[in-house]
Amino acid sequence: MRCHVKYGVAGEPQQHRGQGATCQVPGRGPGYYVCGPVHMRPLVEKRVQGIFYWSWAVREVMRVLAMMFEDREAYAIAEAKAAEAIRELDPELVTVERNVEFDADAGRFLVPVLGDTLSISFPAGEVSRAGGQRLTGAIAIVALHYLFYQGEPLRVGEWLAYRDMPGGRDFSRAFESMAEARLAAHFGERPDEFSAAALALGGEPVDTPEHSFTLKALPRVPLRVILWPACEEVAGAARILFQPSAPYYLHTEDLAALGILAVDRLIGHPPG
Repeated sequence: MRCHVKYGVAGEPQQHRGQGATCQVPGRGPGYYVCGPVHMRPLVEKRVQGIFYWSWAVREVMRVLAMMFEDREAYAIAEAKAAEAIRELDPELVTVERNVEFDADAGRFLVPVLGDTLSISFPAGEVSRAGGQRLTGAIAIVALHYLFYQGEPLRVGEWLAYRDMPGGRDFSRAFESMAEARLAAHFGERPDEFSAAALALGGEPVDTPEHSFTLKALPRVPLRVILWPACEEVAGAARILFQPSAPYYLHTEDLAALGILAVDRLIGHPPG
């Protein structure tokens, strides 16, 4: 996959030598790059006298993940690249592999995402809600990528933490902060409201732990969302888990975006 977006130390677009390289930012010395298969891939490192400062890297990854939800120019680039890929799809194969519907008369895929059914026009690749409202941003990019991305599934485990996804350890702290910690802070004192919100999204209760649900975030990418309520002086905690097959359907940062979108829905913010 090619890299399409690159940010330098100050956030300005730069060029680099390819995915996996340590890139030289003019006037800055050894630096870092951010790239991905269609949009940003937060692979971040800073080298100073041979030492990797991961606390710095975590802060930068959090900034990059935030850009996924705020940088409209990056969205536009990602959506344009995804739309190009959509044009090459065979709708019949996609409906079988991704478990989505295709309306041949209207020329659109119907993709369930976190309780909504999104419409993706074919071959244009425009994303909208059922009522016709055009969607852009993270939810549109995730829905588009779901139709065509093919990665490598994992071979072990049943439900895995985000850090166990390919490359997930490099920015798992950012995901914990932007998704799991937010969920715990919002519902830690109100576990019944969490359960009600999960059920409203079509979540299926899991026997243990008590406040645990499986959300059908995408047809073949469920999320296991778990809340441990606050107790006396112990703060609440939350975890979002993925199946080993998840990396086949979405790239790791798309899985992060999907988890963050799920938290947004649970605490009451509609996607898009």
